[in-house]
Formats: sequence, structure tokens, C-alpha cells
Amino acid sequence: MNTFTIGRKRYRIVSRARFVGFITAMAVAAALICGFAFGAGVSGTEVREYESVMVSQGDTLWSIARENKPEGKTTKQFVADIRAANKDIDPGRLYVGQLVDVPKD
Repeated sequence: MNTFTIGRKRYRIVSRARFVGFITAMAVAAALICGFAFGAGVSGTEVREYESVMVSQGDTLWSIARENKPEGKTTKQFVADIRAANKDIDPGRLYVGQLVDVPKD
């Protein structure tokens, strides 16, 4: 029971605790490697596409959201989506010609 064979070579388990620890460590390492290999580029958030909208005279973030929002979303929710997509945007300081990324939903 304390021996096993791989190919023609025979191995003996000297310490059961060390053997179980080694097998556990190898299983965890394999799980981590597979997780990174198969989950590369996946952060848990959905990948979204964006459309760039150029700010015109008199536009506000609210008006851009109202004109471009998908069905089923309120303007307020879509303003939050636009702000999340444009982390550096200051809603009170939009300027003519500025490009704003608007999520395509």
C-alpha cells in the first residue's frame, strides 16, 4: 500500500503527510495554471463596444445619454454608464468637438 509503480520504476511513500501535501500542492498549482490559461483576458466583467460621439454646441451628458440610450434603460442609468466608460470626463465641462465614448447596448 505504501508503494506504487510508474512505468518500470517502483516508488515507496515514506511520509504519508508529505505525500498528501505534495499531491495537494500539485493539484492547486494545476488549477491555478488552468485558470490563468483558460481565463486569460476575462476579468469578470462583460466586454462592451463603444461608439464615439462628438459634443456639439449645447450638448450635455444628459442630452447625449437621452439621445443614445438603449431601450429598457433610464437616462440616469445611461449617464452612469457613460461616466464609467469615460473615467476622466467632467460632466459640467464638456466642450464642442470633445469625443465621448458611449456604450452600445
